[in-house]
Amino acid sequence: MPKPIHLVFSNLKGETVERGPFRSFCLQGETLRETIGGPTFAVHEDHSWHVDGRVFSRVDCDCRVIITLSRVDGKLSKKYGPFDSFSCLDGIAYVDHAVFAFADRAIGDWYCHADGMHWAIVQVDSSD
Repeated sequence: MPKPIHLVFSNLKGETVERGPFRSFCLQGETLRETIGGPTFAVHEDHSWHVDGRVFSRVDCDCRVIITLSRVDGKLSKKYGPFDSFSCLDGIAYVDHAVFAFADRAIGDWYCHADGMHWAIVQVDSSD
């Protein structure tokens, strides 16, 4: 059984807030959701994550993950990973401390460095 995912939002003041546990989560545009089309629990705007009226600079995942990207028409990428870490800072998604994808605000999707393609959704699943 996969380890539950806990997301930790943090800022430069040392404040943190945790969300989870989740079996998976997704970045749909610059929103974080547990499931595609599900309720939003964090929004990235003005270079920060907004969670329950509080502002955070980054979000980190506490377990190994596998990533799949998808398009609106349902097309899926190959599976990437597993990775030991996942984080987002200023619209950039990192895996194992390397850039994986970035939010392309002009289009409203994610540009994946691994395949050089644009994707609507970044799906992150626990691999533990």
